Amino acid sequence: MNNIVKLVQATGKALLLPADAITIVRTLKDDEREKYPHGKSGVWLNIGGLTQHAIVRETFGFILTKAGGASSERVLLAGTGGTKISMPRGVFSHAMEGEEKTKEGTEDATVVTTSLQGPQGPVAFFIKDSAEELLDMLSTDASDDDGRYDESGDGPEFSVSLEPRSTPVRRRRRKRPSAR
Repeated sequence: MNNIVKLVQATGKALLLPADAITIVRTLKDDEREKYPHGKSGVWLNIGGLTQHAIVRETFGFILTKAGGASSERVLLAGTGGTKISMPRGVFSHAMEGEEKTKEGTEDATVVTTSLQGPQGPVAFFIKDSAEELLDMLSTDASDDDGRYDESGDGPEFSVSLEPRSTPVRRRRRKRPSAR
């Protein structure tokens, strides 16, 4: 059975949808926080093959927990304007280094385009990372190695002492009042 998630939009209207419909999650920029004072996160929802964007009252971490999926299946990007963006690796389409126009002028940014289709075309966003840094993030495979053994397989690279450093504290039992 699908995990059903309830999200509340910044306007107070609720959304009830399957967790796997939540595709991209991001924190809000300052101007979005001013416009939507109750909003905490932006989400791209894949509903019926079309991607819709909603600003919701739930936090970034809460939504990622509810959306499920292993963190190795997602990539965390540093967006412009101090935002964080979490997206599945599989929706990445292409990236181009360029510039983003802001109130202060222009700043270097990389435009990441996804395979998701919204009402105005492909879903895209600006990130601070260069194309080379993005390549490193996306080309790193998820590893089953937990780092406990070296490559030669001879044993642990380091040892861990499991001996207690102090004696445990004994608690006193409370005396029960007698029923006399």
